[in-house]
Amino acid sequence: MTERERITGAVVLVLAAVGGWFAWQLSSSGGLTQPAGGSIFLAVFAITVLTAIGAALAALVGRGRTKVDERDHRIALRAQFVRGFLYLALAFALLGLAMMSGNALLANVIFLAILGIEIVSGLVMLALYRMSA
Repeated sequence: MTERERITGAVVLVLAAVGGWFAWQLSSSGGLTQPAGGSIFLAVFAITVLTAIGAALAALVGRGRTKVDERDHRIALRAQFVRGFLYLALAFALLGLAMMSGNALLANVIFLAILGIEIVSGLVMLALYRMSA
């Protein structure tokens, strides 16, 4: 098991645990329509701290074992492709929801965010092409 695989496992466990806690908080406070600002901030803090601890432990457990190799890079690239597709699909779904509900501010901000992300992604890609040339 490579170091990246161990750390990824630790991160997934933290995200699942905190996500479960957050879902429980939402359901016990009345569902998705209730404000959850405090719980969101607590969840983000918990994810940050627990991920750092879990990643450190995962790295220490495997000290001296297999480091990141080419296979790790290919796996990460495939996972990032799936993640990017899901983020984009979710962003467009939220954009549609905001437009249907008449929330122009949210719709415009989501659309501009999508455009901004794609522009930055394209610029990074162009820069990487120039750096590797």
